[in-house]
Parts: sequence; C-alpha cells; structure tokens
Amino acid sequence: MDKMNVRKYAIKTELLKKEIKLCIVVPAIILFSPGGYSQNSSHAQAGSTDSIEEVRIYRNPEERREAGLGTPVTDWLKVSGLFEIEKIYRNVHFTNNQETNQDEAREHTLQLGFEAEFSETLSAELVFEAEYQNRLKGRYEEAVLQLDLDDAGFELGYQDLPFGEYYSHFITGPLLEFAETTATTLVFDYTLADHYDVYAYLFDGQTRRLDEDSDIGWGLGFEFNNQDESLRAGVSYLSNLAESNELFLEDSENIYIDKVPAWNAYLLLGFDQLELTAEYITAAGSFSEFETNENQPASYNFELVWFFSHLTQLALRIENSVELAEQPEWQYGIAPTWRINQHFTVSAEYLRAYYKAGMVFDDNDQELEHHDQFGLQFSMEF
Repeated sequence: MDKMNVRKYAIKTELLKKEIKLCIVVPAIILFSPGGYSQNSSHAQAGSTDSIEEVRIYRNPEERREAGLGTPVTDWLKVSGLFEIEKIYRNVHFTNNQETNQDEAREHTLQLGFEAEFSETLSAELVFEAEYQNRLKGRYEEAVLQLDLDDAGFELGYQDLPFGEYYSHFITGPLLEFAETTATTLVFDYTLADHYDVYAYLFDGQTRRLDEDSDIGWGLGFEFNNQDESLRAGVSYLSNLAESNELFLEDSENIYIDKVPAWNAYLLLGFDQLELTAEYITAAGSFSEFETNENQPASYNFELVWFFSHLTQLALRIENSVELAEQPEWQYGIAPTWRINQHFTVSAEYLRAYYKAGMVFDDNDQELEHHDQFGLQFSMEF
C-alpha cells in the first residue's frame, strides 16, 4: 500500500472513529442523564401510545424544529434535542447512456431547543443546530421572543418566515423548499372564531436596489383549521422571492433590478389512516437577471401517507418543478418510517427524478437524464 493510500485510509479511519463516538456518546447522555429515557418520565407515565402520538413523526420544518420530548430544567425553562444520522446514495444517468454513482457523505445533525416561559403571555425559543459533513458547522436556527394575548400574538426574532408549509414525510425535502426564507422578523397573527388565522409580517431583507442601503420585506397569509385539524388550508404572499435561503442573486451581490413576489397555497386532508398534503409555490413575476427558461420558478408537491399504526407509516410523493435551475422537472418516490419508541425513529426513501431535456449538465458537460436516489435516516429525540 503506497503512502497516498495509507494516508487516505488513516483519514477514513479517523472519520469513522468520530462517527462511532457520536453514535455512542449522545445516546449515553440521553439514557443516563436525569430526565432521560426513564420509566418514571412524564411521557412514559402517559402510556406508550399517547406518548408517541404526542411527539408524532414531524412533517414540515416547523415540526422538526419543535421535535424532542422536552426536559424541564427549571420551572420556566425546558430543553429538548434531536439527533440525526443520514446517508444518501444516488445513481445518475446521462443522455449519452453513461452513468455514475454518487455516494454522498454521511451527515450528522444535532439540534438543541430551549423554551423559556417568563409568564403566561411572554415566552422565548432558541434553536441551535450543529452539522457534521466532512467538517463541523454550527448555527442558530431560531431565536424568537413571543407575546401571546389570547386571540392575538406577536413574534420578534430570527426565524423562518410564515411563507409555505413545505409538507414532507421524506428524508429529502420537496423541491419547493427553494422558497424557504429565514430572517429577522416581526410577525403579527390573529385568530378569528377559533378556526381562521390571519397574519402579517415585516423582515430585514438581504437584497437591495443598487441605489439603496437596505430593504424591508413583508408578507401576509390566511389559514383555516377545522375542529380536529383533519382539514387545514392556507394561502400566503411574500414580497420578494430573492430573499429566500436559495440566494438567487448571490452572484450579483444580492442587488435586484425589480422585486419578484411569490404566492403559496397548501392543503392538508386527514382521514382515519390516510393523510394527503398538497402544496404549490410560484414566483408572481420574472427575474430580469436570469434567462427566460429559468426566470420564474414554481413547484408543487403531493404526498399521500398511510399510517399502518401510530408507530409506522408509508408515504408516496410526486412533485414537479418549472424553471427551477439545476433541479429535476419531475420526481416521485416512496418512504417508509418506523417510530421504534418515543425516542428513536428510522426512515428510508427511494426517489426517481427526471430532468428536462437540455437543461441540466454536470461539470463535464454531460446532460443529465434521470437519477435514482436511496436514503436512510436514524433520528433520536430527547
């Protein structure tokens, strides 16, 4: 074995050791710390079925941030966590009948949430996330101060804008996540007759016009929920899609010629053992900075979930994108999930994606035709 191979082997061995340590240390903290996985915990006392339903398998980014059983530290402070190990494998096919296997790096994610209740009306949330994929990166996902005044509420802080739900029961998020936006935001919401919610928000924008120093974005939305939340529907509006986490105008230093607003609509229908989610996001104008074949992105996602029990589910997905650069035009797949107990969940997925002819090429100028993707995820909540 030459020196180069020895060095590569040593690096892989060291990375494997780190992964093993993560997989051992984090469960150990949960199992043996006070308030951890104990038969005397409040969740265990509630009964296995109820406790699992309380912390159901999350289906959108908001539920993911709120995942975790929650351990009271004081009378006013609760701490929760979510640890995930994810592995994705992709087989890419090109139009010249060539193919390549992409064994993507294993990803570890640790999310810690802190919820503080200062009074019946005033509370705060902080969510921190550390991610390891070849190197360790950490950031706070959410830092929000909340004021609850019965039917009205205010939120101020760094958070995801209330634009879109991004429903998904898969490891890989839907294509319409191109519109997900995180910023420092002031949100006002009001509940009408218990079932109707209206909200509006202002946020500190990253983009600006050439002759301006800063920009204030805004948005609004409306949502309906029935009594048991088996029916949920809503629409929302965002003043400037360039503000999304996709950073559409990063190459032009986030300077825009004209603002491009966006619309979102979503629906959730729940039955005895089935749940259907549908969502659509589209730009309401065109980006002057881009070519005409990719200047007005849009996408929709349909998912049907069959709950075998409160422990297991099987999800089906079909989604489509239009003028979304470097992304498939069509994608469909299947994803089973097993919630082992109130702490541990295992998920798998298969996705088949098709690319629009003449639109997506790799670094060697080979045109992509389709790809098959396989994923596996292990999640642990505490």
